[in-house]
Amino acid sequence: PSAVLTLASGGSVVIGSAAMSEADLEMLDGITAGTPLASKVVTADASNLIPHNRHVIADAAFASPVSLTAIQSGGMCVFDETAGAIFTLPAAVAGLYYDFVIAVASSSNSHRVACTSGDFILGSIMAHATDDTGLSSAYAANGSTHLAIQLDSDATGRLAGGKFRLTAISGSQWVISGDLLATGTVATPFETS
Repeated sequence: PSAVLTLASGGSVVIGSAAMSEADLEMLDGITAGTPLASKVVTADASNLIPHNRHVIADAAFASPVSLTAIQSGGMCVFDETAGAIFTLPAAVAGLYYDFVIAVASSSNSHRVACTSGDFILGSIMAHATDDTGLSSAYAANGSTHLAIQLDSDATGRLAGGKFRLTAISGSQWVISGDLLATGTVATPFETS
């Protein structure tokens, strides 16, 4: 036999020492395994996979830096302001990561990603010349003094089509990987201030 249990609003279901309120139950109501849904619990699908609910984080005017949060980890940050833009990473916590895509070259100021105070960038990024030189160069960040990637000229890789990822590997380091598009004599995009 089946039965329906109805509780007054504000009540809780208690089984053993576990109590679930109406709000807790609403997070479960209507979910489908493996399907993200706003304000609902995300559960693994039949293959034991949890899908990534990726979101796009738009930049803002150069004078208004975008401060990323841990909850935005996994998001795609898009540079699409010709006046340049700045993203500031949250404090590094191993596992956080952000993808950056250059949709529009900056014609003034720069595209910049900066670490929170005390965090540094480690790893390398490739810069590919799109002009007649056809050269590619790898630039390394040392993990102890490099705290920003500054795309302030064609030579440092501010051209549309570049992309890179920053992944926190500890409480103070972000690893970078990716590809930038540049022209002329390519130069390092990494900054120590």
